[in-house]
Order: sequence, then structure tokens, then C-alpha cells
Amino acid sequence: MRLNEVMKGRKAMYAFLGNIFLNNPPLQFLRDVYEGEEIPLPPHSEIIEGIKAIREYASKFENFEEFVREVKAEYAELFAGPEAKILPYQSAYEGENPYGYVTLRIRDWFFKAGYELKLNEAADHIGVELLFMAELSSKEGLRIQAEFLENELLKWVFSFCKDLERYSKFYGGIAKILRGFIKMEKVVIKKLLSF
Repeated sequence: MRLNEVMKGRKAMYAFLGNIFLNNPPLQFLRDVYEGEEIPLPPHSEIIEGIKAIREYASKFENFEEFVREVKAEYAELFAGPEAKILPYQSAYEGENPYGYVTLRIRDWFFKAGYELKLNEAADHIGVELLFMAELSSKEGLRIQAEFLENELLKWVFSFCKDLERYSKFYGGIAKILRGFIKMEKVVIKKLLSF
């Protein structure tokens, strides 16, 4: 497989996960899950397990629209408002409030990489961090991507995934996919840096 194909695949995966955590799950993905179509994701055991869990959850609904409604309701219940079960911010996992020191530290990474945050969301939101990683998925951005993964994402992403699995069916499956992908990335980035 050529290097640019690997980079494109990695970028697509980060963007896919980032959008899901920003309450923008691709409708085609949801439809493919619901209809039992093949999902073109990396063949990691935890990713496969995650897809299986999501399919199992989707099969409980009588129609696709009901499934989509429930996914959106689950997002609101998990992440939105004062009753949120999980705060999807790195700062929360470092014992701080969003928009404080941790958010500023993440913004510094964005500035260093020349990345402009166009979303109305804290820089340390899991979805924003994953979209940032998507933007760095080129040979030029690889070194910063490796450093960001090591120094920021790995500090909290597995704890976040564990919390999701505890509270949620759909997002629990997504957590397995995210964890499997990040485990793969730890290996892939090192290999790519050696080219």
C-alpha cells in the first residue's frame, strides 16, 4: 500500500471519529450499520468488536429513522447540558474545567501546527482533537501528530473510552472503534516516521 493511501485512510478515520463525537455521525455509516452492510474500517479486533456492538444495538429498532433518533438522544443524554454523564473534554480528565489551562495548552498545539479552529467548541473536546489529528495526516504533519498523540490524546482517550462503554450502547461501540484505532496509530505513526 502506498504512503499517500495510508495517509488518506488515517485522515478519513480521524475525521469520521471526530464528526461522530461532535454529534455529526455520517448518515451513510448509520445506514450501513443498520442494514448490515460492510463497513470499510481497519481490521483491528477492537474495531470489529465495536461494529458488532453497534449492529447489535441497531437491530433493536424497527426502522432506520428510530435508530437515528435514538443515537441523537443518546448523544444529548451523554454529553449535553448540566445532567451530562460524561464531559468529552480533556480538561475534565485532568481535573479542570473546559476553557481553562488545558484548553489553552491544546490551542497552543493548534497554533504551532498552523491549524485554525473553526468550530464553536473548546479545543480540548475529543471531537476537535480528532479533527486536528485528521488535518495533520500528511507527511509534513506527521511529527506534530506523533507528539500530540503521545503528549495529549494518550493521556485521556482510553479513560474516556472506558466511561463511554459504561454508560452507552451506541457510543460504547464507538469507544471500542476509537480505542482500537488509537492502539493501531501508536504503531503506525512510528513506522511512518521511519520512512
